[in-house]
Amino acid sequence: MLGFVANSRYGYTTRVTRAGQPLGQIRGMASARAETAGSGSNRLRLTENGEWTAGPHVGLAVTNAWLAKRPGGQSEGQGKSHSGPTIDIHQDRGRATGGGSSAYLLTLLGGPTRWHTEHPHPCAEDSYSLTVHTEPGGLVVLDWAVVGPAKNDRLVTTYNPDR
Repeated sequence: MLGFVANSRYGYTTRVTRAGQPLGQIRGMASARAETAGSGSNRLRLTENGEWTAGPHVGLAVTNAWLAKRPGGQSEGQGKSHSGPTIDIHQDRGRATGGGSSAYLLTLLGGPTRWHTEHPHPCAEDSYSLTVHTEPGGLVVLDWAVVGPAKNDRLVTTYNPDR
């Protein structure tokens, strides 16, 4: 799903920019694990563990968990008007550290090698958009754009299969 091979590990690098200027870098390992929900929807859990290796937060640990769900029925997205394949993205709050629940963020449209946000995710005064694409050699690239009154950020993460 989204170019990730289920039950695999990936090295990753996230490059963070603000208004086009480098702000920092995060490096670490990620695992992609396939799951099947009781409703029959297919899910992929992506868990990241890394640390800032450049920028103002060097040495700070970073843990994220994302849940990609291919809906068995209708997407959770706002528009729900797209007739092609969709994938709902959730932030899996607390699961990377052993507990919590997931929160719906946005719906991706497209496939099989390129996905994009149906509607940006609003968070206070900011909005988050995501593009996902695959590259030769099994690379998967997530490109988050965060725009708001005080932000014009991009977080581009490249996942490289752990061989």
